[in-house]
Amino acid sequence: MVLFSHSFHFLMQNRCILAKVDNSDVPPTPAVNQGSPVRCTPTRSNMESPKKSPQSSPATADKATVKVHLPNGGFNVVRYGDSIDIKGIISTVTERLSTGERYYNGLYAMRLSRPPSNEVHWLHQDITMQQVHEKYLKKHPNSEWRYDLRVRYLPISLKELYDKDKVTFHYYYDQVRNDYHTELYKKVDQDVAVQLCCLEIRKYFKDMPQNVLDKKSNFEYLEREIGMQKFIPNSILEKIKSKSPQKKHTSSV
Repeated sequence: MVLFSHSFHFLMQNRCILAKVDNSDVPPTPAVNQGSPVRCTPTRSNMESPKKSPQSSPATADKATVKVHLPNGGFNVVRYGDSIDIKGIISTVTERLSTGERYYNGLYAMRLSRPPSNEVHWLHQDITMQQVHEKYLKKHPNSEWRYDLRVRYLPISLKELYDKDKVTFHYYYDQVRNDYHTELYKKVDQDVAVQLCCLEIRKYFKDMPQNVLDKKSNFEYLEREIGMQKFIPNSILEKIKSKSPQKKHTSSV
């Protein structure tokens, strides 16, 4: 939890909300950061330990399917009828994240985007898939659209989220990290990026001694077998010397 807190603190201090074309079906929400979230009412008090989001098996062809992307790089394929609404799709995917219901089940939302044009829509939970098809998918080929399940609302305290709903906390952590690696890093100072890299490495090796990467051979193994791009965006990695992260890691940790 300490490593998560440090990483979140850095990310939230340096997070910038990107300007996008957002013709949403629901009103825009405040920036997702600690201190200015929308309060959500909890639904359950019993929460099991989190598990990494699994990928579902390909669906059969008797019903339509939708591929819902997750922030950890995985995805879920959901079979549905035209009458199912977005809330039903969200519920199906969140149930697959881990056994048991989410304590904060209302934090999730579905984002429909069209990467070729940067077009983005937040889908209202009461809209049906048939209505989505009529309103959006008829305009462009299905292959150009992407569904992302995202945490769009937050309780006041991230610690409360961690304590009561670890699955959603880890999901949000993956989401913020993915946003950082894909876009937000462009507005982050290089020194901050290196510190974030160090924290992420410490988190990855949380069960090992703190000085495990002090040896050059161990750090070279990390670069060769795991890859530094897992911890720091490629464009930043290319700008700094290969030994710089090791020195920063040693001094920071």
